[in-house]
Amino acid sequence: MKTKIYGMILTVLLAMVFLSSCATRVSMSYMVPAEYDMSGYRALAIAETEPYRFRPFELPSPYVKDMSATSPIIIYSGSRIGIEKQLASYVNERVFSEARDTGYFTLASSGVADTYLDHPSRLTIKGYDAYMRVWNEDLEIDEYIYAQEETVKVPSLNDPTVLVESTTLAYYVKQEVRAVFEWEIRATANDALLASDSYSSSRTRTTEIDLEGDTVQSAPSVLPLLRDIGSRFTSTIFSQVVPTTKTVSFALMKNDPKNYRSESAYEAVKDGNLVEALDIFEKEWKRRDHIPSLYNAALIMEALGDRDEGIELLEDGYKDTGNTKVRDLLESMKNRKSSTEEAQEQL
Repeated sequence: MKTKIYGMILTVLLAMVFLSSCATRVSMSYMVPAEYDMSGYRALAIAETEPYRFRPFELPSPYVKDMSATSPIIIYSGSRIGIEKQLASYVNERVFSEARDTGYFTLASSGVADTYLDHPSRLTIKGYDAYMRVWNEDLEIDEYIYAQEETVKVPSLNDPTVLVESTTLAYYVKQEVRAVFEWEIRATANDALLASDSYSSSRTRTTEIDLEGDTVQSAPSVLPLLRDIGSRFTSTIFSQVVPTTKTVSFALMKNDPKNYRSESAYEAVKDGNLVEALDIFEKEWKRRDHIPSLYNAALIMEALGDRDEGIELLEDGYKDTGNTKVRDLLESMKNRKSSTEEAQEQL
């Protein structure tokens, strides 16, 4: 009976430790300016993505080369004729989709930019401030078969019920792809370069060959590997030319030194009652010069959208206390304010 009671007490104590160790947090949003300011060029015409053009000596082989020189299976390549065009088509769809999803640009319908690509000034007449080109600068596809010794267990020749270790060769197809994409945005009026970047990435995949299957087989298509590179590439473009919103989370400063009046404010935050918590923290800062209440009140102000008020409170509090945590929060809050103001100028 005593053991059971002691166990229950231990469980309660552990739960109390766990709850006290889970910091109460509040979240706030701020804006991040784009690397390139496109605020004056928001009517955008996007040209079709240009595929990579294989030179004759670069064309992928129809067969996977056997680096082991012993493979009993012939493997057809996972690359097919026209794969570079399929990749470009996929990237093209992604670029238009990503641009549309930003809601930042007024986009020309597909094909408009291509019509006037050699005479971009004519796009100005049609009301477009800028045009965008995307192209596949480099594309490498390498596939090969290799062998690897492996130990397996097989029935003994003397006693089939007994398994013994045996060494055998296993064969694998290794596929490696690499792609380089580039993009640029230029002004239609004077063809001035407004923004540009490049992206390079690679993917690999290894597949075991089924030695019990047909003597002629096909390697898995490398197109999914290339599409994965393409999707990651397109997701990077518009984060550089469109301001974004980020959300950060901060833990409230612990109630140390202990202020019993502030305890209810922590509970109010946990319940989502930020206005109630703010009222309590502000009063305890004014009444007791309680630094955690100052810190937490400023955080809640920012979470409620009153960042300027939070900065003002922290500035006054830091002058009075010189507390380094208050100073650090003040600096980070000022940085978010500055970042947001710069981003808003790009809208």
